[in-house]
Amino acid sequence: MGYQSRLPGGVWLLLGALSTFGMLGIGFLVGNSGSTRSTLTPVLAFAFATVITLIAVLDRPDGHVAISQQPLLDLRAYLATHGD
Repeated sequence: MGYQSRLPGGVWLLLGALSTFGMLGIGFLVGNSGSTRSTLTPVLAFAFATVITLIAVLDRPDGHVAISQQPLLDLRAYLATHGD
């Protein structure tokens, strides 16, 4: 069950491509502005890396982060009693 609910490879590929193009676009814009390296470039790189790492950690059922399933169980119980 845990393997079936993981993100497909295509989603990971798209996420990587969007991150790469985003970083290249920002680099191009900073390079075109004629200024030296922006002080926010490392912050942007850290933000991209953090988001991708967070998605990877939350996608693994045996990861280091345990998320309670209780809200989903409560929703299932509510829908079972108040459903159509």
